[in-house]
Amino acid sequence: ENAACVQQWSNSSALYCAANGGTGTVNLLHIHLNSSLNGLGSAEVLSGSITGLSGPELDAQYFADQDFLKTQALQAIVFDPVIGFTNKVVPSGGWGDNTYPCFAGECAQGTIGGMALLHHHSTSDLALSAAGGWRGPGFPAGSIHMSNVWEMAPYANTIVAMRVTGLTIWELMNASLWHYYGGSDFDAVADRFIQGAGFQVDMDGTKPRFTNRLLAVRIQNRTTGAWEDLVRTKYYTMMTDVFMHQRMPVLCDILLNLYRGETATDPYGTSLLQTAIADMFTATNPYDQLTNGMLTIYTAATIGDRTVMDWVQTSAMCSGVQYWDAGIVTCVECPSGSVRSPTSVEACVPAPQNSSSDSGNSTVLLAVIIPVVGILALIAAAIVGWLEYRRRQSTRNTDSAPKSGDQITIVFTDIQSSTKLWGTAPASMAAALETHHRVIRECISSFGAYEVKTIGDSFM
Repeated sequence: ENAACVQQWSNSSALYCAANGGTGTVNLLHIHLNSSLNGLGSAEVLSGSITGLSGPELDAQYFADQDFLKTQALQAIVFDPVIGFTNKVVPSGGWGDNTYPCFAGECAQGTIGGMALLHHHSTSDLALSAAGGWRGPGFPAGSIHMSNVWEMAPYANTIVAMRVTGLTIWELMNASLWHYYGGSDFDAVADRFIQGAGFQVDMDGTKPRFTNRLLAVRIQNRTTGAWEDLVRTKYYTMMTDVFMHQRMPVLCDILLNLYRGETATDPYGTSLLQTAIADMFTATNPYDQLTNGMLTIYTAATIGDRTVMDWVQTSAMCSGVQYWDAGIVTCVECPSGSVRSPTSVEACVPAPQNSSSDSGNSTVLLAVIIPVVGILALIAAAIVGWLEYRRRQSTRNTDSAPKSGDQITIVFTDIQSSTKLWGTAPASMAAALETHHRVIRECISSFGAYEVKTIGDSFM
């Protein structure tokens, strides 16, 4: 007949409580479920009831809260609804008393949570959670109750949607495998191992813990179903929960340190992870998709020549045709025809012209260029002479323009159907027009006439 309450988060007054009701431990998370049914804000009532109390008053309130918890726990059991059915056993596979089913590696509960997040946000690319957020001994095939959900995810955990680069995903996976255990003894830091869905990870099983062991990461294309290699600078939509995003050491440090263009939002307000799991069980009925398989461990016999995936970069690693983008801590290729600036590692400048002084190459080059230039000069002179001759032939002559007198004869010429001719034979028409203009001007000169102007193919 004991109840124990501890502060769940350092900056929250929400309490995690467990009460022994005589038939087994029922935690406050069952009571959260019942709160929506009976209108009582259980967590708020309890956290508010002990504020500022001490000594006998605190003891008295403690026993009053204990009675309150027992009543709520019994009601939660009565109102515990069936939310779906499963054709498969959800095993624990954890340590010791099966309290921590995911600490040793992949676990069914973590996979269920990841699949539920992808079901909840159908356009996301992957879903991640930390091993430390999952609990309980699992449950048998058959009816799934809401209490089963709260038993395996015993924290009031809200959903977080993130837009992250492939680099951030690599950092998370690398840190996860750094702590991966795969053993049978309890290890407090093994809760950093990542659970989820929508991704595959290859690990070098020949290396010990607390070393880099990540070989490859693949993300499943939600449209085609194909597994595609992680891209460093690509942005992905990633679902996670507030426990991993803000509370899990190492992992939350990565997620709170956003690179340029990365965001973290909660588009569902206060949507609970447990609600997402319940929705998936309800929609997928019976539930038979319990598949782990996100982690492949390579042994000495299977690893071959595969090497660890090292995406750590610094500005000193950029080549002469790359610049340093500090916003995504990445060496980026300079645009075509440019190189990194000699004065700034974060800028590119036009590439210098080739100034090679190789005498052999220069001699050959000059031997080719000199005669070519001479020939081109002769051709250019001939073209200029020809153009000058034609200019003189085609220039309007005003010597015969009338000086005085009233008797003037005006002549207009035009080429019949010229528009049609230009449309059907433009090349031939251009040559014909040149001949036409030359003949007309010869006639003008022969008869002592005067060219006033031309309009297209017409003369006045």
